[in-house]
Amino acid sequence: MMCPASGIRSPQSKIQKESRDMCRLALATHRKIPPCRNLLLQKRERRRRLMPKEQEKPKMPSTGGTWSSTENSLHTTAKMNLSERQNKKNGLLLLKAQRQLYSDAKFWWGLNLIFTVVVTMLIAVGRVVLSPLDLSLVAGGWAIFTTFLSSFWFTPAFKNRRSSAARIQEQFDTEALGIDPHPMNKVVATDEVIDLAGKYDRRGKPQSDLENWYPPVLSRLPEQVATAVCQRINSRWDEKLRIRYIRLLWCLTVVYILLVVGSGLWFELTLKGVILTTMLPVFPGVKFLIGQLQENCGSTKRLSTLASHSQKRFDALREGKPTSATAREIQDEIFQHRKAAALVPDWLFKYFQKNDEESIRKVVELLRQQGWTEYL
Repeated sequence: MMCPASGIRSPQSKIQKESRDMCRLALATHRKIPPCRNLLLQKRERRRRLMPKEQEKPKMPSTGGTWSSTENSLHTTAKMNLSERQNKKNGLLLLKAQRQLYSDAKFWWGLNLIFTVVVTMLIAVGRVVLSPLDLSLVAGGWAIFTTFLSSFWFTPAFKNRRSSAARIQEQFDTEALGIDPHPMNKVVATDEVIDLAGKYDRRGKPQSDLENWYPPVLSRLPEQVATAVCQRINSRWDEKLRIRYIRLLWCLTVVYILLVVGSGLWFELTLKGVILTTMLPVFPGVKFLIGQLQENCGSTKRLSTLASHSQKRFDALREGKPTSATAREIQDEIFQHRKAAALVPDWLFKYFQKNDEESIRKVVELLRQQGWTEYL
């Protein structure tokens, strides 16, 4: 088919009608036009430029197969409040996977504790009690073996799982608290999250323990204020738990050393005998306990600084002043702390859980007294 204006045959049948209409328009207005293909491209370009922004399809960030990676999920999450977002199916799956990873990490951490502390102490005491038997070769060999086992197997195993659990917790927090995810943070793949959540379900743990991860009453607060309060709770609660754990570690370390040294003195060993017979074999155990003390003291210092930053942000939001740090910056600090934080036994967490929940209720009551009554 020939174009009457340019004499050029249209290359594609689907643009013939648009080309013909443009040519007729040009002839009617006595304007000289370029070839029909150029007219069509110009028309499409004008249409693209004049398209309203709300009609343009938003560009979705690449999430690497993580939760809330679809357009509908993101828009739905944005419209929900804190209580609704944290109890979504995706959020509960993330919490299950996080709990499972922390349990796996603590399993390897517990094996490290048994091999380096408990077994070495038994060997050291056995050398004193069974003094007629020469167990020096057993004690020395076990000390070397458990040191390599701890350094190259147990420690990497629980640190890798701890890091993955921190990433999953970060994914949950960004979704529940409505914080934009950090573009440089590595995320855990969806299929891995599903597998870990399945392992958690097979343990028979109730899902109710994971619901309402943050106090639902905070969802009545303005969005930024609720986020600031949740971040403050995260840092302050963890700090209190670790302070208690540090006291326990100090007691265990002192008892451990006194028990080993005391057993040697009880059987009337000389100072040289105590050092060679009892102290050297338990060196891996002492090293483990001191390392735990150092890690938890470092975590406590980071949490103290983090709690101060989150409290300043909350105070600024309450008074309507500009904040010195964004929610994303504080969340980055929380994430870095979780990746490096020393593990705390589950039984210690459960023992103080009721007291900590009572402290959170007091925080909510304090908010009521500070002028947030219309929300709470």
